Amino acid sequence: MRPGRFFSLTLVMFLFCSMAFAQATAPTPQPSDPVVDPDAAKKQKELDERIMQTLDQAIGDGSMLRLPQNKALIFAIAGDLYWKYDEKRGRDLFRNAASEIVSYNTETEKEQATAQQNANGQRGGGGGGGGGFQPPAQDDPRPQVLQLVAAHDAGLAYQMLLQTRSTTLAAAMLKAAQPGSVPTNGRGNGGQGGGGRSANFDPTSLEVGQETALDQQYALLAAQDDPDASIKLIKDSISAGISPNVLPALQNLYKKDDKKAGELAGDVVSNITGTNLTTNTQNINVILNFLNFATQPVAATASGTAPVRQFNFTDAQAKDLANKLVSTFTSATPSAQMIAMINRAIPTLQKIVPEKIALLNQKIAEGQKALPTTGRGAQQAQRLYDRSAQPEDILAQIPKMTNDNDKRQAYQTIANKAAQLTDEARAQKLIDQISDDTIKGSAQKQFDAAKINRSAATGKLDDARRMISQLTDPKTKIQKTVQLAIQFQALGDEKSLAAAKSLMKDARGMTNDVPNDEDDLADLMEVVRGYAVVDPETAFHLAEPLMDQMNELVQASAVLSKFNKRDRTFKKGELVLKLNGNSGFGGGQGGGGFGGQGNSVLLFRYLPQIQLLGKADLGRMSETADRFTRSDLRTLVKLVVLQGFLKQDKKPANTMAQTAPPPSNF
Repeated sequence: MRPGRFFSLTLVMFLFCSMAFAQATAPTPQPSDPVVDPDAAKKQKELDERIMQTLDQAIGDGSMLRLPQNKALIFAIAGDLYWKYDEKRGRDLFRNAASEIVSYNTETEKEQATAQQNANGQRGGGGGGGGGFQPPAQDDPRPQVLQLVAAHDAGLAYQMLLQTRSTTLAAAMLKAAQPGSVPTNGRGNGGQGGGGRSANFDPTSLEVGQETALDQQYALLAAQDDPDASIKLIKDSISAGISPNVLPALQNLYKKDDKKAGELAGDVVSNITGTNLTTNTQNINVILNFLNFATQPVAATASGTAPVRQFNFTDAQAKDLANKLVSTFTSATPSAQMIAMINRAIPTLQKIVPEKIALLNQKIAEGQKALPTTGRGAQQAQRLYDRSAQPEDILAQIPKMTNDNDKRQAYQTIANKAAQLTDEARAQKLIDQISDDTIKGSAQKQFDAAKINRSAATGKLDDARRMISQLTDPKTKIQKTVQLAIQFQALGDEKSLAAAKSLMKDARGMTNDVPNDEDDLADLMEVVRGYAVVDPETAFHLAEPLMDQMNELVQASAVLSKFNKRDRTFKKGELVLKLNGNSGFGGGQGGGGFGGQGNSVLLFRYLPQIQLLGKADLGRMSETADRFTRSDLRTLVKLVVLQGFLKQDKKPANTMAQTAPPPSNF
């Protein structure tokens, strides 16, 4: 081989080997770790520290309040918000709330005893008794506080339930548990119908029943991971009567000990079949729920995966329960309520004891013949059946009604059904035939709003905007315009954002920047709600002067309340705070938000807007809260703002693009 050629081949092989070696020794590419922005992490840490600092300020202000019920709520909300940062601190705050509830119970019992003594004195000392159990006051913070605690620690919530039970309520429960006492289930004295304030309504029985139900519910939560606790709970429930909490307790136990769960399920069924169900129809509802669960289809599982182990009653147990219901129905005294209950049970019983359905239908026919054909009883029966009818059928029955209240209720039912119809011509025809002008006008508004909601929900936002422009009711027009603007804003594209701002401009044009009355204020705060999402700067420009006015209004209300003994908005000169777990603006880790006597303190109506402003700019809204002169109001607003800021919003289903929350200027 020629030397030149040999050298060339050697060079090529060397280069090839070098490349191979480089590839072999080069580090294997790994999935890249998430990029951590040091500046963002630093800002988040600073924000968290400022949030905890504000919480500490609110806690400090709250601890200086006079009313123990107010302090209990402040500590509970602060504990709920603190939990994500410092669980130990959150627990301590919850325990502080429990101590304040105990103080509240003591004060309330003293006030009730004094009121009873005064009442006896006015009757000339012959009233006797006194000091008996009184239902809890309207400002009792205990149920709401326990709900917040249970969202984080069910065991602690159960401990607090027992710790904060008043002495009079505990004594009433002990008395009710004694042999020979009438069992309670939160429905008064257990008469047929299971509720309603009849002539023999017993508030003690009602409260004892409600507290017993709470005890079972929180015990169930605390026992979710403890088989022994579940067994005890089930046995206690069996001895106390028929409880809806037995089913989830059996489900919990089944995960740990399926054999024991099956044995106790047999005990539950035996207890039910030996009980007279006609003394309390609530028991029938519980058993029907058991049967609905027993007959539900097995949930489908992914291919190749084992089905989830889940408790259920055996076929024999379900049949025993079904036969018990059938025997109860067939032996019951005919009534409209019982017939309605049989009708509701038949679809479920059809699956278990189809051979008994003919007997039940015969009982219904006999019962209908026994019902009164005239008078109030007939009118009540008529309403029970007509509510499930087609709106045209209800309309045809109205001329036969002799009671004006029944006619109004029937027209209202037609209005509600018409609003749900997608056949616009049919719905409009029904509305036009409503002779009550007030209900007719309300029905038209309801129907128009439903049409707009359907268009917006299906993404036809331009159609919704066109329909809004045709509305004649100013308040509805403002509300729907703001709602649509928020939906456009959520889309995130340039055209939609421009549409959102245009809509908000339209809404603002329908309101007065300086409200003349509370209706004007409501409209303007609705506009603030929209701008808080679409253009926060404008929202603050509109809202800040209103916050100052509300500050003055609350102070004026406090002065006036001194001269009105019936005004319960303030007590000892302090605003009575309330926690409204059902409010749409609730918001800590466990949900719930502040509420109150909204008719006398306008600020309470607009806490959702305050939360939205806080979410848009936490620092600016916190500074606004500092301008409230009253410590009770200032503490309330600060916590509400933090609730809204920390709340995790659900993403809209029809949102095409989502952006991160705006940076806070806190």
